[in-house]
Amino acid sequence: MVRKRRPYDLIYLMTFEFLVSILAFYSSVIMIVVVGTGTDVEVLDMIGPNAPSWVVDSASEVLTAFSAGFMVLALLSFLLLWGFLRAKSFAWSVGIIASAATSVTGLVAIVTIGYNDYQTFFRYLILVIAPMCVIYLLMRKDIKAYLV
Repeated sequence: MVRKRRPYDLIYLMTFEFLVSILAFYSSVIMIVVVGTGTDVEVLDMIGPNAPSWVVDSASEVLTAFSAGFMVLALLSFLLLWGFLRAKSFAWSVGIIASAATSVTGLVAIVTIGYNDYQTFFRYLILVIAPMCVIYLLMRKDIKAYLV
């Protein structure tokens, strides 16, 4: 059996994917804790002042939906880390799809949940930018040849 040589850019790819998985997991846990243990005022405080009225009316449901979405994406990112490390064939195609979904979910979170504080805004902004870096690195010739 011929072993493929790991490209040097794989460490950058795995670093960005690890950042995405940690931030998605952290965002999900924060939302679960606020919705589960917080009062209505605390739930509304998590949503920014510029949020649409339908988000404010159903704040707990919106935060629960985003929490579930971020948790699924975080678990998928951890699976992708293993796939990148072991050069699994599914890692390239699932990595493109999961990174695009994470970027879109982060962008929708910025628009709907809002940006009431800098920590939340930058966390969601990194959840938009880092998956785009992952997509860029996955499109590189050496990484694509290693994973496909």
